[in-house]
Amino acid sequence: MNSYSLIELQRFIQRVLALNFEQAFWIKAEIGQASLSRGHFFLQLIQKAEDSDDIIAESRANLWSRQMRQIQDKTGKQLPLDQLLKTGNEVEILVEVQHHERYGLSLNILDLNPAFSLGQLAQQKQETLDRLIKDKLLDKNKNQRPPAIIQNIAVLSSPNAAGLADFKNQLINNSYGYRFNMELYPVAVQGQHASSEIIQALKQIQGALYKPELIIILRGGGSKLDLAAFDALDLCMTVAQCNFPVLAAVGHETDESVLDLVAYDNVKTPTAAADFLIERCILFESQLNQIEKQLSMHTQQAINLRKLEINQLRESIKHAAINTIQSKQFLIEQLGTNIISKSRLNLQAKKLQLLNLEKAIQTTNPELALEKGFTLTTNDEGRIVRSIDQLKNGGKMVHYFKDGIVDSVITKISKK
Repeated sequence: MNSYSLIELQRFIQRVLALNFEQAFWIKAEIGQASLSRGHFFLQLIQKAEDSDDIIAESRANLWSRQMRQIQDKTGKQLPLDQLLKTGNEVEILVEVQHHERYGLSLNILDLNPAFSLGQLAQQKQETLDRLIKDKLLDKNKNQRPPAIIQNIAVLSSPNAAGLADFKNQLINNSYGYRFNMELYPVAVQGQHASSEIIQALKQIQGALYKPELIIILRGGGSKLDLAAFDALDLCMTVAQCNFPVLAAVGHETDESVLDLVAYDNVKTPTAAADFLIERCILFESQLNQIEKQLSMHTQQAINLRKLEINQLRESIKHAAINTIQSKQFLIEQLGTNIISKSRLNLQAKKLQLLNLEKAIQTTNPELALEKGFTLTTNDEGRIVRSIDQLKNGGKMVHYFKDGIVDSVITKISKK
């Protein structure tokens, strides 16, 4: 039985591979793990079973720096390799098979098909959209209505992002003097951890005492692949079911992420997010000014109407008062005339009564009787004697004559 050394076996495998894999060929695989070291990419390629996540094939792959630069020049800056070659992405790559006596089998990457990767991302994006539509979540966050004027905001962004600085500068230095309260929640806005960190921040906001009126997910510009984090199903479902309106400002002028579609609203740049807030304040202030003008106009109209009513009432009262005064004056004049007439009649009647009384007095005046020769006699008590019963023997009498008085003493009283 022949026996071979390990190096002989490894070299035999090399010859077999060299004979059977003379040319490079394209393969499709999922990146199970990716790392960048000293300008080289080292990948772990895997293939999973169709009906499960079980790995049924696995191989190492290397992308050397020289070849990496050539591929990057072809794909352009809009498709950075560090975004294409991320864990979990599916890739179509041109490889050559190599076998090393010490390091074993590996694949050298010679080229990459970016259209395939973008197609996979587009497919994942569509699957996310289909799931949101199926679960009736695509428009759910749009029902979260912020107040007319937004002042309390929560911002999810990387603290070092240039877009965040632009946003804050635009917001703080607005020419209208509006002031806003901003709470920053630091999160990754690109890379494989972006989705999970944003989800965690959204959950933290919903459980916090500080309640924002609007949440802004903000980042600056980037490549097309940077949008992949904002197409993730778990992130988009969390945004859709958030209890606060979410504004997406992920910094892409042309491309649209699922986050843009599922959020309450979206803008293209961080600066536009600041303008979004400022413009709402401008609109609110404009509406207030319009309401103030309308109130002022209606108030002035009401005042003018009331003035007219008061003037009309004043004239009405004036005319009524004049009519009343004239009527009372006429009544007074009539009453005065009646009083004068009645007074004259009463005076004439009283004069007549006085004349009659005077005549009666004159008729009963004792002096008149004395003038006619009659006398007036009084007894001891000074009473006029009208009967001898008022006299007594020995009593005195006083007799009044026209021209004098005579005292006498009664010596005898005789009755008829």
